[in-house]
This record gives sequence, C-alpha cells and structure tokens, in this order.
Amino acid sequence: MNRFPSWRLANGDRIPIATMTDQHLINAIRLLERQAEREAEIIPFPDFQGEMAQWQAEKAWYDVQVAEYQRGPDHPGYRYLVREARRGELTW
Repeated sequence: MNRFPSWRLANGDRIPIATMTDQHLINAIRLLERQAEREAEIIPFPDFQGEMAQWQAEKAWYDVQVAEYQRGPDHPGYRYLVREARRGELTW
C-alpha cells in the first residue's frame, strides 16, 4: 500500500500524519484510546439460547466491535500516529 498515512480533521480535510504538531499527535492518540474504552463499555457481549443464534450474535458483535469501528489500537492510523509520536520522543 503506497498511500501516505493521513489523519482526517473534524472539518473532513485530510493532513499527513508526519506534518501534525506534537500536541495534535498526542490528542489524536488519546482520542482513539478513549473511543476504544467507550466502545468496549457500550456494547455488551450477546447471550442467546441455541448454538446457531449464539454464533450469529457473536459474529455480529465482533463485526461491530472490531471490524466496523476500528477504534484505538485497531484504527488503521493508530500505529502511524504512535510511530510519529515516538519519533518525536512524545509521551501521552
């Protein structure tokens, strides 16, 4: 993948992660980590009767928790944000 990692701003514009200020990097990392914590609290693990019903519910739960939202460390840009922050010797 040759796409340069970028971050989407609140107004919808995209900027390269490498050009973000130190404070912007820290704030973006904290935002993704807070979202991950919040998502984990909101959606309880399903509990249904019957193997097929339980399997379908668990699959749907997984899709929502991991695949669709990709918050925190699962977010595609998270590792780029952290790498750039570590390059600048930042802590968050």
